[in-house]
Amino acid sequence: MANQTSHILTPNDLLDIYEVPHLNTTECHELFTFDSEEFTVFKSFKNPKDSIYFALCLVFFKMKKTFVDFKYQEMMLGKTHLILRYFPGHKLSKKPPDQQRIFRIKNMVLDLCQYQRLTKDLQDDIVKSLSTVAPSHPRQRQLCKKLLNILNKRGIAIPGYSVLQNIVSRAWNQENKRVIQSYLRYTKASERQLVLSLLEKTDEKHAIISIKSDMKTFNTHDLWEEIEKQEKLQPIFNIAVDVLKQLKLPATTITYYGDLIFYYTGTRLTQLNPNMVGVYLLCYVYNRYQVLNDNLIEAFKKKIVMVQSKATDYAKNEAFKHLELIRTIRERVSQVLITVDTYPEPSVPKVEMYRSLPQHEFLTAAHLLVDESFDKELLFWKYIDEEKGSIKINLRPLFEAIQFVDSEDKDLNLAIGHLKALITGTVDTSLLSFIRGWIGKDAEKYLILKEELIPHRFEFFVYQKMLQQIKSNKLSLKHSIKHKKVEDELYEPKKWRREKRTILKNLDYPKLLIPIGKTLATKEKDLNNLYALVNLE
Repeated sequence: MANQTSHILTPNDLLDIYEVPHLNTTECHELFTFDSEEFTVFKSFKNPKDSIYFALCLVFFKMKKTFVDFKYQEMMLGKTHLILRYFPGHKLSKKPPDQQRIFRIKNMVLDLCQYQRLTKDLQDDIVKSLSTVAPSHPRQRQLCKKLLNILNKRGIAIPGYSVLQNIVSRAWNQENKRVIQSYLRYTKASERQLVLSLLEKTDEKHAIISIKSDMKTFNTHDLWEEIEKQEKLQPIFNIAVDVLKQLKLPATTITYYGDLIFYYTGTRLTQLNPNMVGVYLLCYVYNRYQVLNDNLIEAFKKKIVMVQSKATDYAKNEAFKHLELIRTIRERVSQVLITVDTYPEPSVPKVEMYRSLPQHEFLTAAHLLVDESFDKELLFWKYIDEEKGSIKINLRPLFEAIQFVDSEDKDLNLAIGHLKALITGTVDTSLLSFIRGWIGKDAEKYLILKEELIPHRFEFFVYQKMLQQIKSNKLSLKHSIKHKKVEDELYEPKKWRREKRTILKNLDYPKLLIPIGKTLATKEKDLNNLYALVNLE
């Protein structure tokens, strides 16, 4: 694991736990008001000095859950309050009780608060408990927070800081050892060498440097670089999938270890334990590969939308030109008719009619006057015809690189499979009837010509359908952070039924273990009590 600071608690945490409380007059009056059991013990001492020391210990322990190292001589406000309130007429003692008596007083405080000291046996047991949760807490400071929770739940007084450090260090080192041993057990020497190859220098830079850099634009060159990164990481990612499953590290820990790659320079990584660096790299690649997938699918979506938008605009512009042509033709035909009607001779020379409408436009005008309609959809696909080279260069590599999970739409899955076969030249002609039914009659006249698919049009048609499925979360990625299936975040049904109670117990949230019927009954009772209380007021 990473070298971490020796401070397992922040300065504020240290003050919260070990600093001697400074009480004002109001706080003294409130805190030194004891319940019957506490007051009985308080008055049981023969010497007021012992009673006062007990009171100080008790109040500080209830506040801190540890015995703070206070100096008896400096507790003037608290001692004065206790003398005046409970022992009027007695003089303040400057000296504290002897060490043996202090030890007895502290034991009495522990008994009253139902706490115990941290013994050697308890410490060993806590280290075991802490080791079980260590995979979820890779930082020593996180592990120390967990330790403090365990101590509180078990009713154990917080020991001195050095003891906390020792316990956390033992559990942390055990987890460190477990991770390295598991890494060595579940990888081959060749695989470890492949993982560490990311630290090799290329052009005076470590390979990992270029892989860490993010794609800046969606232009063709940047997309190709992103696909190249993905291809380079894929064999290492496959190793990571298998090994991290065996390491049983939660997602947060994998992310933490992976982020350490950003903390250390390439040179610094080569100086650390190579096996632990291997784990860091696997964690990094595991997340980075999925981020690359997400980047590629975002580029895929953006490219499809961009082509769609340009094709639609092209169709609109061509349609507008078509309308302008019709208007112009009508005006010219009108001039021809006027010429015919107003010409002084019975027959009109062609040359006179051609002045208003050139001869080469007569046939076009005749067709337009009979049928003024135009096909915007056809114009859309004509644009796709013009852009088929760009689609092949920009969209097809993304389609081939992204590992999609089967869509909920089974017909789309078949169409995607047919497109892959079309791209590789292994077309199954028997699927043509299925494809005709899938694309529908409206699209058939644009995608099928003489019983054959128009390949580039069908390709973009499939991309459009995929875009719709991606937007509706019906088409997801096999390995992704943003686009994975919800089911990928859940336990397998068999595992859940078998290990449900253990899983819930490890979440450290006891309410989840209580049957829902009992929880609802308790809530109902509490709510009825509140209703009754409000009604009384």
